[in-house]
Amino acid sequence: MSLYPWISVSESIPGLSDELNYKEYEIDCQTGRTTGHMLNGIDAIKAWAYRALKTQRLKHPIFTWDFGSDLQNFIGQNFSQDLAQSEIQRTIKETLLLHPNITDVTAFSFDLEGSKLRIGCKIVTILGDVEIGLYTENI
Repeated sequence: MSLYPWISVSESIPGLSDELNYKEYEIDCQTGRTTGHMLNGIDAIKAWAYRALKTQRLKHPIFTWDFGSDLQNFIGQNFSQDLAQSEIQRTIKETLLLHPNITDVTAFSFDLEGSKLRIGCKIVTILGDVEIGLYTENI
């Protein structure tokens, strides 16, 4: 039985185990809000990764203490570029490897344009690989 009446328990992909049949709400990257559409499989994992990286850890009591990232701690810090990139990579890996279907995070890229930083990486999952990108401002 579902907690919400508009979500049917029988909504699943036939032939997949629960581990492979992961679901997550779609997120509009422009607004940061859910669209109301349900995603399955690797798209759901990508949505979870986006939400986990954009959520400040320990800020919102609705999330568990280990959900979210500490990326905001790097904003305004006077680190060398190598140290900052190394720590950002570590933080992203720690955040994403909490998901049971994510096995590794690789191929990091960093592009700095003024005060905006674009971070890209490849997420290796049991369903396949997916690339994601994040933009941060005021670095």
